Amino acid sequence: MNMKKKHKWILGLCVAVLVLGYFVVNYVRQEFRMRQIGQENAQLQQELDELKLQQAALEGDLENASSDAYIERVAREELGFVKEGEIKFIEAEDE
Repeated sequence: MNMKKKHKWILGLCVAVLVLGYFVVNYVRQEFRMRQIGQENAQLQQELDELKLQQAALEGDLENASSDAYIERVAREELGFVKEGEIKFIEAEDE
């Protein structure tokens, strides 16, 4: 083999190795990033599911909040109201 052809062949091989190395490094980086994105997606999906459950519970509370039974319970327990004719007993505080 002639020296000039040998140098061209070695140079071509080096270029091919560098190009192949470039593609391998990029492939590995992309695979790593895809795994990260997949994990983030799974975490966000879990948070979304939890928020949907929370939303359903709040919507249920909202429906109950307009019912007469709920309004009466809040008026009696939290505001201390009584119906007409009822007597409200208040415990004396111990000193």
